[in-house]
Amino acid sequence: MKVVLYATVLIVVLTASQGFTADICSLGRETFLLPDSGREEFYKNKIEGKILEGTGSIVNVWQHGPNKNYAVSIDCGNDVVVNVVISVDAKNLKAGQQVHFKGTCVSYGSRRYIYSQKTYMVFELERGSIEVNES
Repeated sequence: MKVVLYATVLIVVLTASQGFTADICSLGRETFLLPDSGREEFYKNKIEGKILEGTGSIVNVWQHGPNKNYAVSIDCGNDVVVNVVISVDAKNLKAGQQVHFKGTCVSYGSRRYIYSQKTYMVFELERGSIEVNES
């Protein structure tokens, strides 16, 4: 009995030490489904200042800010868009590419789709990184 207990504790400790990172695409969808009155509290408790990751399709890439960083707009699907600021050259990134991204969330908001009353969530990540999914 003690061996099983120790093995379970060891597995939990190893899993916790690997630094699990939350998925902004899923958290963004949860935020989108909340009423406006609950979004701010959910954002502050679960998203703000946290290192988050996700997977999606590049919508746009542009140069951003005084340090000439790049911003990459990524559509996660399910009415969630994430803008990731990266400090490396983004010349090889193109609209439509599937990518995996990571960064620290610094803000959020909701916007309307063009010519529609339907809204979507936008999250801003700083100190980001992006990897192209090879498939």
